[in-house]
Amino acid sequence: MSSDDRSGPAAPTRRRLWFLTGTRADFGKLKPLILAADASGDIDVTVVATGMHLLDRYGFTVLEVRRLPPSIRVLEFANQTEGARMDAILADTITALGALVADGAPDLLVVHGDRVEALAGASFGALRRIPVAHVEGGERSGTIDGILRHAISKL
Repeated sequence: MSSDDRSGPAAPTRRRLWFLTGTRADFGKLKPLILAADASGDIDVTVVATGMHLLDRYGFTVLEVRRLPPSIRVLEFANQTEGARMDAILADTITALGALVADGAPDLLVVHGDRVEALAGASFGALRRIPVAHVEGGERSGTIDGILRHAISKL
């Protein structure tokens, strides 16, 4: 090695962290985590907004997501229409996530709660071998929500 070799150790690769949100309620719970990850300075943060965020009936709350700092990338896709079946929403969400990772998968996908978007994210992560973090996975309700929450945590 010559004395002019300045290559040195490679710079660490920035981690890519994605948050999947489908409702104002889960976004409110995820927002502090989103902002903290962004503030760390060494994580590329992406928020994927879908579901009720994009429906007028529920206040088109994607506008709130879009108000995140410009350092946070926001991706959006419509995965449902009024009256859509849950199985169709699940399938459409998994398909859309597949298209979004064409430019590179996240190092971690964060989902929240018990909605079908969280199930889709966890299923997608499991199938693509992307680690998934499930926020509020331990709550119990005794309804289908509890079954979905349990499945999401297992995935």
